[in-house]
Amino acid sequence: MTSAAVPLPDEGLAEAGQGRFTESPTGLLNNEDDSDGEDEEGGVSAEEEEDGQRDDGQEPDEESEDDSEDDEDSDDDEPVLKYSRIEGSVPEVLKKDSASAVAVSGNRLLALGTHAGIVHVLDLSGKRIKSYKPHLASIVDIEFDETGEFIATASIDGQVYVRSLATNEFYTFNLKRPMRTIALEPHFASKRSTRAFVAGGLAGNLILYDKGWLGHRETVISSGEGPIWQVRWVDGKTTGSGGFIAWANDLGVKIYHPDSRTILTFIDRPPNSPRAELFKPTLHWQDESTLLVAWADYLKVARIRTRSAASSAGAPNGNAAAALAPYTVEVTAVFQMDACVVAGIVPHPMPPELTVVEDEEPVDTKSTHSKAPSTRTDGTAATADSGASSSKQKLPIPQPHLPRRKSVHIPNAPPLTTFLLLTYIPPPSLLTASNESDEPPEAQKRRAAERPELRIVSRTTGEELANDVLGVRDFEKWGCNEYSLALVPGEVGGDDKEKERCYVVMSPRDLVIVRKRDRRDRVKWLVERGKWEEALKEVEELERTEDLICNHTKSGGEVDEKAPLNNDDDLSVQAIGQKYIHHLLSEHDYAKAASLLPKVCGRGKTKAIAQRWEEWIWEFAGRGHLHAAIPYVPTDAPRLDHVVYEMVLGHFLGQDLDMLLQTIKTWPREIYDVAAVVVAVKAKLDKLEAGSPVEKHEGKKVPTRQEEVVLLMECLAELYTANRQPGKALPYYLRLRRPNVFELIRDNNLFTDVQDQVLLLVEFDHELMEKRKKEKKDESKRKSEAIELLVDNIHSIPINRVVQQLQKRPDYLFLYLDALVEQDPHLVAGFADLQVKMYAEFATDRLIDFLRTSNYYNLEQAYKVCKDRDLVPEMVFLLGRMGNNKQALTLIIERLGDVHRAIDFAKQQNDDDLWEDLLRYSETRPTFIRGLLENVGVEISPVRLIRRIKNGLEIPGLKEALIKILQDFQLQIELLEGCKTVLEGDCGELVDGLHKKQSGGFWLSAGSKCPVCSESLSASCHWLVPHAPLSLPARSSRLLRCRRKPPSVAHRPYPSRDRVRWRFRTGNQCHRRPRITHSTAAEARVPSLSREGCARQCGTGR
Repeated sequence: MTSAAVPLPDEGLAEAGQGRFTESPTGLLNNEDDSDGEDEEGGVSAEEEEDGQRDDGQEPDEESEDDSEDDEDSDDDEPVLKYSRIEGSVPEVLKKDSASAVAVSGNRLLALGTHAGIVHVLDLSGKRIKSYKPHLASIVDIEFDETGEFIATASIDGQVYVRSLATNEFYTFNLKRPMRTIALEPHFASKRSTRAFVAGGLAGNLILYDKGWLGHRETVISSGEGPIWQVRWVDGKTTGSGGFIAWANDLGVKIYHPDSRTILTFIDRPPNSPRAELFKPTLHWQDESTLLVAWADYLKVARIRTRSAASSAGAPNGNAAAALAPYTVEVTAVFQMDACVVAGIVPHPMPPELTVVEDEEPVDTKSTHSKAPSTRTDGTAATADSGASSSKQKLPIPQPHLPRRKSVHIPNAPPLTTFLLLTYIPPPSLLTASNESDEPPEAQKRRAAERPELRIVSRTTGEELANDVLGVRDFEKWGCNEYSLALVPGEVGGDDKEKERCYVVMSPRDLVIVRKRDRRDRVKWLVERGKWEEALKEVEELERTEDLICNHTKSGGEVDEKAPLNNDDDLSVQAIGQKYIHHLLSEHDYAKAASLLPKVCGRGKTKAIAQRWEEWIWEFAGRGHLHAAIPYVPTDAPRLDHVVYEMVLGHFLGQDLDMLLQTIKTWPREIYDVAAVVVAVKAKLDKLEAGSPVEKHEGKKVPTRQEEVVLLMECLAELYTANRQPGKALPYYLRLRRPNVFELIRDNNLFTDVQDQVLLLVEFDHELMEKRKKEKKDESKRKSEAIELLVDNIHSIPINRVVQQLQKRPDYLFLYLDALVEQDPHLVAGFADLQVKMYAEFATDRLIDFLRTSNYYNLEQAYKVCKDRDLVPEMVFLLGRMGNNKQALTLIIERLGDVHRAIDFAKQQNDDDLWEDLLRYSETRPTFIRGLLENVGVEISPVRLIRRIKNGLEIPGLKEALIKILQDFQLQIELLEGCKTVLEGDCGELVDGLHKKQSGGFWLSAGSKCPVCSESLSASCHWLVPHAPLSLPARSSRLLRCRRKPPSVAHRPYPSRDRVRWRFRTGNQCHRRPRITHSTAAEARVPSLSREGCARQCGTGR
C-alpha cells in the first residue's frame, strides 16, 4: 500500500501529506444465505462469489510495524493511480465560483454545477462547451442521461431542471422546498412519451414525474421518513427487470421496482451512525443488479436476484407486498472504515500487481464469532428475523479478525473488482450519533480539515490495497459533503487515453482527473528511484507495444527509420540505458555494463548508431576493460571503423591468443586490414620460433611457448585463407596436423602443391584415423581421406610420383594401389607384380581375387611370391594357369586334402587325363572315393569309379553314397519322363490348333474388298480359292486366288482332289464361301442362289 500526496503543481499545495490507512478495515460482514447460495433462475455471479469469500468471527488484527516503518515502506511502493488537474476553463470558473456537484456522461462530457446555480458543460481537458444558469442557489445534484443529451439538476432553491443540450427542450419544476437529488429514467432521451424522472429533498417526499396528456403527473413513492439525500435509477434492459430505483433517507436505503410498483427492500443504517446531514450517502449502481452503498464509515453491497416461484408462494400472509415482489435483495458484504468516512464510491478493476494472497500461516476464523445471520431482504423490510419491523431492524456488524495479508504480483492475473473510495477524515466527535460532545469548548472549535484520500479496497478481503493523499486547493476549509467522485466510462486496460476508464474528483476549488498509471509513469517512477534495470525493461516493452509512439509512418505507408523511437527522449532505451551504463561503470560492474551495449547503442546502418558504439568501445578501452565489451562489438549493422576492429585484434594478440584465433574465425575479413594483422602475427611468431623450436605437444591448461606457436600458426593459416591465399596457408595446416587441410586442398585446387608432400599427407591422415579409433569412433568402413584425394586427382598427382614417395611405407603404398585397382585396374597395369607382393603381405585373402582378375602380372614371379609365403590355393591357381594341372592336383590332394576342391579343379580343366589321375590318386584314399561317389556327375561314370574300388577296401559311408547315386539316377529318369509327357502334350495342342486354322472359315461382309484385286466384293461375284492348305489365317491374300485376276503359273490352284472340301452348312450358306450366306450375298448385290445355282455361279458343282 502506498501513501503519498497527489502531484498537483499549484501554489505549493502538492505537499506530501501523511496517509492514514490500516492494514485492513475493522469491520467485515459475511452474509450467508439460508439457501444453498444460488438462485434457482439466475444463479450466482462471479462478484457474488467474491462477496461470499468473507472471514467472520475473528478478533481485530494488531499492527506489527510502527508508523515510521510504514512511511519508509510507502516510499518503496509504486503508486497505482496518477492525478492531474483539469485545466482549460476550470480555473477561471472556480476562481469566481465554487463547485458543488459533478457528473460525467457516457460520451465523456463533464457537467459541473456550482453554488451560483450555473451548469458548465466541459470536456475532460477542461474546454468549455456550454454554460447556462437554471437555478438561483447551489446545485446539489446533477445527472446526465445515457446519451449525454439531457442534464438534470436539483438545487436548494426548491427547483429541479431538465434540459436538452441539443434542442430547446427543457422541463422545470418548483417544489417550494430545498431539493437534494434527482435521477433520470434510463434511456430518457429516447422515451419521448414519458420523460420520467424522480426527485427528492428536505421535504421527505420522493416523487416520480412522468409525462402525461396534460403535462407531467406526480407519483409519490416514499414520504414521511426524513429528507431524501440521494436517489439513483438503473436500467434493467439486459436482465429484463425494467430497472430499479434506490434512494437514501434518514432511516436507510430502499430499492423500488417501478414496473411492479413495489419496494423490494429496506437497508437500515447501522447503530450509532453519525447524523445523516453531516455525511452524505453515496449510491452507485455497479451493474443492473448490484448496488454499492457508502454512508459515513460504512460500505454495503446489495445484490438483487430474481425470486423463484416457490419462494413467492411461501411468503407469510402478513407481508403481502413481499409476496408480490418479483425480486429479492440480499446484502452480500458490509465494511466499516477505520477513522474515516466515505465521500464517494465507484467500482475499480484491481491491478494484477495488487493481487492479494494470504500468508502461509492461516488464522483461525472461528475463535470469536459464530456464523453471521443472513441479510436477505424481501419487500419493504430488510430483516434478519422475518417478524422484525423495518424501522427498528439493526444490521449486526461483527468484528472479524482478518488474517494478515500481503500484496503479491501474480503474472497474467485477471483484474478483480475493488472499490475506489474518496475518503475524508473528520474530527472524532462527528462520528458519534449524539449531538453533545464531551470535549471542552476550546476543542470544539472548527479545526482545519485533513487532506482527502483516495483509497483502493479489495471487495474480497476488505483490505486496503492503496492509499493516496490528495493535495487539493484549500482542503483545510472543506468537509465531507463538499467532495464528490465520478466515474468516467471507458475501456479497462486500454492503451488509448481517449477511451480509457478514469475518474474525476471534485472539490469546491479543484477538478482532478484520476487515471491508471501506465508504463511511462512506471518508468519515470523507477528512474527517480534509481531502479535502472527495471526501468530499462519497462521502456523496452513500452517501445515494442506502443507502435503509435515508437514509430512514425510516412505518407506512403513505410516506416520512417529516421523518426525518433520515442516522443520523450528522457524515456527512451538509449537515454535510460546510457545512464544505467554510467551507473554500472561507477560501480565497476563492467561485464553487466557491456551486456547493455546492444540495447543502448542499437542496431542499424546509420552513422549515429556506429558513432555511439565507437564512443562506448573507446570508453571501455580507456578504462582498461576492453575485454568486457569485445563480445558485443557488432561486425555488421552497424559496421564500425576498421581501427576499432584492429584495436580489438591487437588486444587479443597481446593478451589472449585463443580469443584472437576465435575472433579471426568469426569476423568477416572486410572489416579490418588482413595484411596488417598478418604482419603483426608473423612478427610475434618469428620471435617465438627463434627462442623455442616448434614441437608437437599435447594441450595444457597453462599456455606454453609451444602452444603459443601453435596458436599463432593457426591464426596465420586462417588469415591467409581469409585473404584468399590458400597456398601460403597449406604449410601451416600440414605442420599443425589440422583436418581441414583436405578441404583446403580440394576447395582451392592445391593438388600441385602437395605432389612432393604425399608421404606427409598420408601419414597425417593415418594419425587422424588412429586418433578416431582411440576415441572409439566407428572407422571400420571409412577409407583414408588422403588416399582418396590422391586417387581422385591422378591427373594432377602422377601415380609414378606417388609410388616413388610411398616406397618407404609399404602399408601406405598398398592402400594407394588397392584404391587404384578399385577405381580402374588398368591404371596400375605397370605395377601388377608390385601389387602381388602387396596383397601377399597385407591382404592375403584378396590375393586370389586379384590373380583371377588381372592379366598383367608375371606368373613365375607371382608363383614364387606365393611359394615363399606357402600360399597353397594361390599356387594351385597359378599352376593351373601355367598348364601344370597334375602338379596343381597333387597340391590339392596332398597339401589341402580337399576332395571337393579337387573335383572342382578337374571340372574347370575338363581334362580326361586329369580325371584319370584323380581316380588313381583316390584308389587308396577312402575319403576321396566317397567324395567322388557323392559328387559324381556327367564328367565321370559311377560304374567306372566303382570298378576301381579294390576288394577289401573299407570305405566309410559307402552304402549311403551308393543309395544316393541310385536315387539321383532315378530322379533323372523321372525328370526325363515328365519332360516327354509335357512335350507330347504341347505338340498335340499345336497340331489341333493348326488343323483348326487350316480347316476353318473366315468372315466377310458385302462391303469387304477383295484381298487380291482390291475390288469391292459387291461389284461382281469373286471366286476366292485357296492355293494350298491354310497354314496361316485364311484372310492372307498370298493364299487366295481371285476369279477376276487369272493366277500366275506359280500360283495355280491345286487339283480338285487336293482342294479343301468346304463343309456344307444349313440354311442359305454359300458352299464355296462358308462365311457368306445367301441373304448376306443379296445385301452385297449378289442374287440369292440355290445350292445348284451357287455351284454354277461359284464355278463348282460341290
